[in-house]
Amino acid sequence: MSVARRAVFALVTLVAAPALAADPPPVSNPPDGADHFNRGLARERAKDFDGGIAAYDAAIKLRPRYAKAYLHRGWAWHQKKDLGRAAADFDTSIELNPWDAAAFARRGAVLVDLKQYDRAAADFAEAIRLDSTDPRDYANRGYALGRLGRAAEAEEDYARYIRARPADPDGYVWRGFQRVRAGENHRSTFDFDEALRLKPDHPDAYHGRGLARGRMKLFDQAFADFAESLRLRPGVVSAYTDRAAIHLMVPDAAKAVQDFSEATRLDPALHFAYQQRAWVRATSPDAGVRDGEQAVADARRACELTNWQEPAYLDTLAAAEAECGRFAEAVQYVNRALRFETYDKSPAGDGARWRLKAYEEGKACRDGTPAEVPAAARPAGVLSEKAVAEYGFMAAAGLGVRSMVAFRLRKHGVFPLRRRPAPVEAPAAESPGMFRQGTRSSLTVNLGRGVRHPQAFEAAGEWEPPTDRPRSPNRHPARKAA
Repeated sequence: MSVARRAVFALVTLVAAPALAADPPPVSNPPDGADHFNRGLARERAKDFDGGIAAYDAAIKLRPRYAKAYLHRGWAWHQKKDLGRAAADFDTSIELNPWDAAAFARRGAVLVDLKQYDRAAADFAEAIRLDSTDPRDYANRGYALGRLGRAAEAEEDYARYIRARPADPDGYVWRGFQRVRAGENHRSTFDFDEALRLKPDHPDAYHGRGLARGRMKLFDQAFADFAESLRLRPGVVSAYTDRAAIHLMVPDAAKAVQDFSEATRLDPALHFAYQQRAWVRATSPDAGVRDGEQAVADARRACELTNWQEPAYLDTLAAAEAECGRFAEAVQYVNRALRFETYDKSPAGDGARWRLKAYEEGKACRDGTPAEVPAAARPAGVLSEKAVAEYGFMAAAGLGVRSMVAFRLRKHGVFPLRRRPAPVEAPAAESPGMFRQGTRSSLTVNLGRGVRHPQAFEAAGEWEPPTDRPRSPNRHPARKAA
């Protein structure tokens, strides 16, 4: 190397050495949203769902395909009762990670709240296929299947949960409620009793047993169970609505209205309670409970809460309008309810058409039965429908008794519907204890009008002995012995 080149190399080395000796500049990793996600989990555990949703939003903004962030944000939306956004987030989470059993299970829970039980059962089944270690998925699928009327499959799923967690009282409570829904009220009480043995202060067990006992018409025990359930956990809306249904079975419409009123106070958006209270106030046979205008207000509130898309609520509003004497409006609302195809083809639709006919005749309803036309509106001398029905029942009962008596008398050889001839003395029997062949019986008939020998019927020409029909050899033991 020449001297000039060596000088240039040395100069460059002296200039570059300080820069090479210095620390390299820090390299910043691209943000992936993990910090925001962890902050969202902390907010979620603290029940701060709004804070959690904000943190998950930030995580998704940095990492748009963050499946777990969608999953947990969907759960936060579910806790806030925003079912639409929750379902959308779970859909995205499943699309990004179709092997996550938790995503299917949580979407199934949202579908249950949306009453889409067939899709919910499918989601729970997929969660079980992906990960069968969580018995809660069996219990959740059992609930969805029970709502679909597949009681045997639901029972099997609850049994699997109980086998996996035999010391958990909730499993027995859930199966007990399923049995109540299936009409097996007596069997359900064993499940509720077992749950109370495991946990004596379980409010849901008292609630379920009260419902089962009420449907078994053990009313005193049922109301005691409901009272204990509400004492252990006050303010449970379903306890009030279920107890109101039992009050209607007693029947005690006034107490049912009180319970429905308490339910609407606790949950002002509970449209079902408004509809039930409206029906009782419109159709109760108890005049002290009926209140047409309040029934109209309740029914309208229920319709508004459901955007006028619930045909049963329109049917209830029709009954309330009829109670107020506004039959044209009643006919209008019934016809509007029957425009819903599913309602029109259901048994409830048959009842609505029957009530429609009553409204067109200017009649209100009393607990599903057309009310009697007021006496002032009846022509003079015309009996009320109730009186006509009572007289008709009495006449039918009298004819039935008369026919029964006539049948019994004929069986013993007496013809009460024919004119009896004068008694005829019976000829002497051929041998003691035995009558000649062809007689009807060896007993006499005594109706307080003299004693007639069985052979007197033949002598009077009322009966001819059979000649062409063989007689059983065992009919008269005396003849057989002879």
